[in-house]
Formats: sequence, structure tokens, C-alpha cells
Amino acid sequence: MAQWSRFFNLHSKKHIIGTYPSAWVYYKDEAKGRPVYLLKAQPDIPTSIAFPRKDIQQHFATAKGLNRYFTCSVCWLIAFAIMEGFKRIELWGFELRDTKPGSAFEWERPCVCYWIQTAKDRGVDVFYQDEVTKLYEAGKMIPGDPLEYSGLLYGFSTRPEEGWNLQTEEFDF
Repeated sequence: MAQWSRFFNLHSKKHIIGTYPSAWVYYKDEAKGRPVYLLKAQPDIPTSIAFPRKDIQQHFATAKGLNRYFTCSVCWLIAFAIMEGFKRIELWGFELRDTKPGSAFEWERPCVCYWIQTAKDRGVDVFYQDEVTKLYEAGKMIPGDPLEYSGLLYGFSTRPEEGWNLQTEEFDF
């Protein structure tokens, strides 16, 4: 853990503290000057930074306006890395496995595939684990279409942070 340069957690403070409270303690005590990206900056985590969701949405705007096609953290992070100009993205430690109908992977996989394809189309070298390669080979990694997505904005509208307005999709500070 000593080698990280930034940390990301796109869940609400309440969710983080309730689900894995040691993470919150770690962010407060161990960040040591390194940025911790959260849904919004938190006063009890001095190095916390509000995740730049609107900048990312604007950077990848569609014909409908702000891009809303973000169904999981991986999608946000791939888009952020593209926006920041990374030349290589390595994806480790996430799953897109086949599961029963109605599983979150059912709508997350096309979105992740869309962002992987977007990165590749922009000349980014994308590396992922063998399990994802097998899904590509089986024809199960088909990019979704951001123009057809009408679901929730992952992280922000799913178990939202205090102060998040579901109607305006902005924070009421």
C-alpha cells in the first residue's frame, strides 16, 4: 500500500464507514499528502478531493449532452485516465463474469467495454486480466451505447452522498 499515488472511492461517506470503516481511518491517517478522490471533499480527510465527475461528463459529452454512461467505478476511472492523457491503463481486480439475469454485471459489462473501446480508439494501450480476455474471445464484451443509457449515475445517484440532489444531479451545499 505504500506505493500508491492516488486513491479513489466512489461511494458515499455513510456507505464507506458502514461497509469498511477501516478505509475511512486509512484515508484520514495514512494518505500522507496523497490525494484521496471521493464523491465530494470531506473536511475530516485533509487530502480528499471531489471526484471531477462533471468535467469527465463534459469531456465525453454525447449528442444528448453530458455523458451519463457510468455504471460502475471502473467506468469512471477509465474515463478519468483517458481525460488525463494516460497512454496505458491496466485493469486489475474487478469482475465482469457471467451471472444469472438481472445481475449488476449484466449492465456494467457493456459500459466497461464501451470505455475500454473508447480508450483504445484514442490510442491508449489497455491491459486487462485473462478473465476479461476470455469474455472478449467468447463474444461477451460488446460495447454499450451511451445514447441508449437512461439509468442512474453510478456512485452519485446510487446510495448517494449526503447533499446529492437526484433531480438536478448536483450537490446542494
